Amino acid sequence: MATIAVLGALDTNGVEHQFVADCISRHGHQALLIDVGTQGAPQVNPHISREAVVKVAELDLASMGDDPARAQDAMRTAAPIILSTLFRQEKIQGVISLGGGVALPLQHPECARCPWAFQSSSSPHSPTETPHNTPEPKISS
Repeated sequence: MATIAVLGALDTNGVEHQFVADCISRHGHQALLIDVGTQGAPQVNPHISREAVVKVAELDLASMGDDPARAQDAMRTAAPIILSTLFRQEKIQGVISLGGGVALPLQHPECARCPWAFQSSSSPHSPTETPHNTPEPKISS
């Protein structure tokens, strides 16, 4: 059974991420919800909170006050670190993310060690935001 990280802004897309996590579970795998939201309270309960994500990068969301750009930058820095750490510790075998810019950490070189990462987005991306060399996800039961 694989554990698949479901990375996303659970304050704005929590319901959608929970749906994906439930689908993963129905296929006999474990889902690990990771919150990288920066705006409001999460819509669903994460397994790894946004505070825990930034702590891995020795950052602190509370110190950023009401500056959403700084908070989002912190998440873009911290998300690849926590994902690569979880992979090295063999706590995850893959990762999926829904949404726009928050999924950009999946393209970070640190995430290249993960056997596959999949980003789904309903918003258009510039060529620099398009995932490259990302294999199609395969979930087997």
